[in-house]
Amino acid sequence: SFTGVYSGSAPRAGEPTATGTCIVTLKCTQSLSSESFVVSVTRANGLRLPWFGIPSGKTFAVNSTYTSNVTTIGWVQDTTTPTSVAPFGYVVASKIVYDLDGLALDKDHIIKANEASPIELTATFSSDLKGGEQVYLYLPGFTSTQSSIKLQGWNYLGVSPGNHDGDQFSATWSQASSTITYTLDPLAPTIPGRTPLNITVTGGQINLPTYGTLLNTNTIMVSTNAADGPVVATAVADSPGVGAL
Repeated sequence: SFTGVYSGSAPRAGEPTATGTCIVTLKCTQSLSSESFVVSVTRANGLRLPWFGIPSGKTFAVNSTYTSNVTTIGWVQDTTTPTSVAPFGYVVASKIVYDLDGLALDKDHIIKANEASPIELTATFSSDLKGGEQVYLYLPGFTSTQSSIKLQGWNYLGVSPGNHDGDQFSATWSQASSTITYTLDPLAPTIPGRTPLNITVTGGQINLPTYGTLLNTNTIMVSTNAADGPVVATAVADSPGVGAL
């Protein structure tokens, strides 16, 4: 069996968790010479993953010592993902907008609950997005009778929103999971991490919830399966509110 001790830095101002060097010391209470073993740190211990994610290719040092004379017997292994360290990313920024024409405050164009609306997603991930990988937008309460979704297009790297290339992404809708899945064309070039993506679902395809949506609700989420660093479902930071009667 093993016992463990954590040694790490305290959180710095403005950061949600500790940063810097984290050393987890595990002490074996019985001989395990030339044996394979697995040590799991349970959630109850409160050990958190870095808020900034773990990029692909990150290495962690693993060192073994004799406890009798504290003599280092050498590096056991220093490997890269995916064999030893599973990468994960995070959402740098995210925003959705409905009914783009409604910005003019024309009462004939302002979107209402339970009506179809364009949905513009702007999202920036810390991870690279490669061809064939996907971005997911979870929209609870939204409805559609369509499974294949038409996109106005997308842009990145500062390209004007008017210069869309709809062939780069395709999109599908799942009513069962209330999710839009955006898939980057397998032949598309890699989109570097921290690159803002802008993808718009054209109007008339997806209806807003009958009960509307709250301003900056935490139920609308975005995620990606990027191999460079998957991002779990994370609340979209900026989303408009839509009232209902």
